Amino acid sequence: ANGVLTCLDRESGQPVWSFATGGAIMAAPMVADFLFFRSAAAGGVTTAAWLFCGSADGVMYALDGTSGKLLWTLETAGQIFTTPALSAGGLIFGSHDRSLYCVEVSNGNLLWSYDTGAIIDSSPIALNDHFVCANAAGKILFLSHSGELTGTLQTRAGITAPLALINDRLYIGTESRRVFCFGSSQ
Repeated sequence: ANGVLTCLDRESGQPVWSFATGGAIMAAPMVADFLFFRSAAAGGVTTAAWLFCGSADGVMYALDGTSGKLLWTLETAGQIFTTPALSAGGLIFGSHDRSLYCVEVSNGNLLWSYDTGAIIDSSPIALNDHFVCANAAGKILFLSHSGELTGTLQTRAGITAPLALINDRLYIGTESRRVFCFGSSQ
């Protein structure tokens, strides 16, 4: 948890690049591949791997996965201990400032934020038409891609573990050592 991201060569295991954040990294980074469409003169269609990582300094970082070059940052008012999730609605992550953030992937511009009422340690998930997140007070929130609250559930214990979606069922572990399953019984 030294706050340094290091890319290793798959074959040799040797470092390719390193990037130092301003704080400890407490969750796995997320890597996404993108297609960029350019004119033939500009190289045509290209692909790029981007890496997204939050840090205890309260900043979400976007890096070029090949070079380690910083692409953009977004600063929050609290530590970020969640792995971000990606969908057509944007990149979403939670912060210790109690808010869920959704940013534009290409430039880090804030699309919206939502105050959940408690710190967020549980990594959110992106579904086809909405996001699901949980906070340390045990509240499970369902938000549209535009940031509108569409539903909530309340557990009796805090939620700090990542949410899991398996076969259209949502699994949530709580600090009271219980696992909840939501979804169709079919």
